[in-house]
Amino acid sequence: MEIIAGIIIALLFVYAADKYMQGSKERETELVEPIQTDTRQKLIISTDAHPMSDEDDCQTWISTWKHVEQIYNLRGIDSTNFFEGSGVPFIRQLLDETGAPQSIPIVRGASVTNDIATVTEGAQFYIDQLQHTDTKIEVWVWGAISTLAQALRARPDLATRISAVYEIGSGNVLIDKPAYDYRRNNHSNDFTLYLDNQAFRGMMRSGDKSKLVAPHKYIEVSKIGGVWMKYTVPLMQKQVEFANQGWKNGDIPCYLYSINPSLRDRIFKRDINKWFIADGQSAQEAMAANDVRDWMASRIKLNVDLY
Repeated sequence: MEIIAGIIIALLFVYAADKYMQGSKERETELVEPIQTDTRQKLIISTDAHPMSDEDDCQTWISTWKHVEQIYNLRGIDSTNFFEGSGVPFIRQLLDETGAPQSIPIVRGASVTNDIATVTEGAQFYIDQLQHTDTKIEVWVWGAISTLAQALRARPDLATRISAVYEIGSGNVLIDKPAYDYRRNNHSNDFTLYLDNQAFRGMMRSGDKSKLVAPHKYIEVSKIGGVWMKYTVPLMQKQVEFANQGWKNGDIPCYLYSINPSLRDRIFKRDINKWFIADGQSAQEAMAANDVRDWMASRIKLNVDLY
């Protein structure tokens, strides 16, 4: 009997221990928070915003930022400009005024004294982001592509980690032609490039310009209106052609193309380098079409209402 009693006691002990461990694991599971995965498209913006530049980059940021924050994982901003001094403090001020997180990195990229062989702070930022990403990164270029070209020359193997580059070209291409030529000669198959050489001008110079008044006025009387006018009034004073509407917003097409592939595909044509180019009067007129302007105004309203 003693042997049987001992066996029963041992079995009860094992059962109790097993139930305790099971409960412990359940409590542990309850305490561990699930890992949150950010599924937003990763994005880097390159801008030539600077106190000596015009303010259309600022207009683009103000009229898109809150929606961009919702649908993109902004990894950082590259300050690429060809003026004296850094544009970083100017950009940081703009971000602060629009309530953007201080945690967004702003790095100094190429300047007039740099060449494509230099690895600037901005170029190293691209390298670090591309080297450690688990998903491809999209790039919007609101100026010259110099800093990105520096990064790709230093680490050409990372080019395939870029999903697409949306670039406002035209004069920006001529500012740093070596960077443009390097990319054309070495990376035409590595990522999709959308080079807008002319369509962006339809944002402010063609079509029914009265349709530009509504989005401008909507922003002006919104919560962010004071910031908008701070950067719009100098633009009106510098460039007479925008004085009536107070509207340039020349870099907003990068945002519009990215969120609306049907608009993008309507405007861009593939060229011999396997890139997509928006060039010529037809591209400008396509961007100035009434339906495009009405849709753009609706996107801007959506953004402004989020402030």
